Amino acid sequence: MPKILQVVPRLPPYLDGVGDYALNIFKALSQLSDFSLEFLVIRPDQKSEDWVDGFRSYRLLKASRKDFIDLVPRDVDVILLQYSNYPYLLGKLDAPYWLLNALKP
Repeated sequence: MPKILQVVPRLPPYLDGVGDYALNIFKALSQLSDFSLEFLVIRPDQKSEDWVDGFRSYRLLKASRKDFIDLVPRDVDVILLQYSNYPYLLGKLDAPYWLLNALKP
């Protein structure tokens, strides 16, 4: 069974357009086929859950290449990045270079 990891800024209970969209994608995929579907949440906090609507959710507590790689399951087949620049920035005039470095082979 293929494993898909979807990287998102936040998931419910937050109102987050990107997170809501990502959750809907997984709900639809789970109806179509037998996939293993998991999330990696980039901006978690105390409200972030380990499971959201039946999907496993990992929480990245520090925006770094090492921490990102450590959280990605070794048996993942696909990493789907739901990207909108603002949630991945570390500072006001920053670019998410840490994420680019984490995704390099």
